[in-house]
Amino acid sequence: MNVGFSNLDTLKKHLLAGSLANETKFNTVITALGHGMAAMVASYCNRSFLRTVGAVEILPADRANFLLSRFPLEALTSVELKLSEADGFVVQPATFYQTIDLKNGMVILPDGADAGPYYAQVRFTYTGGYWWETLEPDDVAGGYPSAMPAGATALPHDVIQAWLLQCQHVWDARDKLGMNLADKPGEQAKLAEVKLIPLVETMLTPYTRYNLI
Repeated sequence: MNVGFSNLDTLKKHLLAGSLANETKFNTVITALGHGMAAMVASYCNRSFLRTVGAVEILPADRANFLLSRFPLEALTSVELKLSEADGFVVQPATFYQTIDLKNGMVILPDGADAGPYYAQVRFTYTGGYWWETLEPDDVAGGYPSAMPAGATALPHDVIQAWLLQCQHVWDARDKLGMNLADKPGEQAKLAEVKLIPLVETMLTPYTRYNLI
């Protein structure tokens, strides 16, 4: 099961010592912790990390460059333009864009050409993002360990490590923060008060997308 940037088994073994890693009573709270910290990382980096096939993204048309949230890109399946509700989204030919920056998830139009007026929209369907193991070691019948799909890019180790460090920080500090995560799953809302630690921010800097002005 995906719990952020890895499976539950990986996160439990990082957080819990010895035989505690085999306990199931912490599964719910650790899963929530993993997802919560992964969401913080994604928000800080201004991107979506999970590889998704057939991801759909709708952006305003009045621009010449489009930044897709999941990258690196593997395939751009279709580009559609909507100029009015009456016409709906209309599939555009490959000449609609000049080139695609697969590494950075950027679709670049010809020089001086916006895709459309401010009220128009462009819908992209694509495959992009990083791949990581979501199955558990006991999912042997389900195919563990998973084979990385052809053309996919594995999640960089430093991103995984940054996420694990942040999860560990919150887990270790849970009582100091008044969360009592191990005993009161209902207190998960207080995760919103947590900040990324400086080391994690430094590790994530190469993977942060800054807004273009």
